[in-house]
Amino acid sequence: MFTCPLCNGLLTVSQLCPRCGLPLADGGKIEDYYGPYSPYQDDWLFDIEQAKEKGQVQTCPHLFYCPRCSTHLIFPVQLR
Repeated sequence: MFTCPLCNGLLTVSQLCPRCGLPLADGGKIEDYYGPYSPYQDDWLFDIEQAKEKGQVQTCPHLFYCPRCSTHLIFPVQLR
């Protein structure tokens, strides 16, 4: 089974905002933004989790945002 080191607190990311230079904040994984219970209910999200376990999906996309200028970026985090 693969896990996301960022979701599990095993990794920290220090990126600066490309627009204003302030450190970006971690907004969590993208899957959490589809609704309050979407990681637990939607079939397509369940399929993504199954693909991760089988090694077919190698990344966990995370949202990073700038609290100053509202720039947002998506970083794929390598599963381990």
